[in-house]
Amino acid sequence: MRGYDREAFQAYAQRQKLFMPTKTCFVYVMRNGKFLKVGIAGDVTARQMNLQASTPYEVVVLRKYSMGDRQWARMAERASHEELKAHRVQGEW
Repeated sequence: MRGYDREAFQAYAQRQKLFMPTKTCFVYVMRNGKFLKVGIAGDVTARQMNLQASTPYEVVVLRKYSMGDRQWARMAERASHEELKAHRVQGEW
């Protein structure tokens, strides 16, 4: 390929975050007392601990699904929220 500088392209790709592997993201379902939360996180345990700090009830991870990258996880989370919107209580629960 004429005019192609592989090292220059790789440097450009890194600067633009092209072809960079993405961190695995999870869709989770947690319970807090009688309330459920569907969300996304790269580290579900850290998210559980963060939520636990703001509630007197035990926050329990019921399920977590590996979705690959954040884009897929966000799409699955939005679809879940849409499906469950009639049951939303307040805020994140």
